[in-house]
Amino acid sequence: MHHSTVLIATLGSEPQVVTATFDLLRARGEEPGQVQVIHTLADSEPMAQAVEVLRKEAAAGLPLVLVPLKRPDGRPFVDVETQSAAEAVFRALYRAVWQTKRAGARVHLSIAGGRKTMAVFGMVTAQLLFEEGDHLWHLFSEGDFLRSRRLHPQPGDEVHLMEIPVIR
Repeated sequence: MHHSTVLIATLGSEPQVVTATFDLLRARGEEPGQVQVIHTLADSEPMAQAVEVLRKEAAAGLPLVLVPLKRPDGRPFVDVETQSAAEAVFRALYRAVWQTKRAGARVHLSIAGGRKTMAVFGMVTAQLLFEEGDHLWHLFSEGDFLRSRRLHPQPGDEVHLMEIPVIR
């Protein structure tokens, strides 16, 4: 798995946090060779819909890798509302970033999707593992783009990436 740039993103029920981040990175001249999406159980609504939307985007060219959160026994987590689920988030994020760095790729980590716990552990992971050239992002959107739930920003949409500073 050698990609020069990998987007790792947490997912809640809104798949556009992944697709818009991917589009905005490409508009900045980045070309993520892979998009790893960390998510809870995709068998329950609205997660099933979000994952299905991303699978359709993958069929249209999004280089998607789904990373479901699992318990030590392999059963998936439905939500991130327990200590063990939070630990699974940290393990999944840490493993994804560590493996990406080990493969020699730069990391763009988006913590816009999912529970706040996912964002917190994303920030911790970035502080532990990031090097020069890696970036931690939050997606800011409002207005028509937010209301429309479109997957891809259009000119004039109020949507942009906000870089979160990481103390290394």
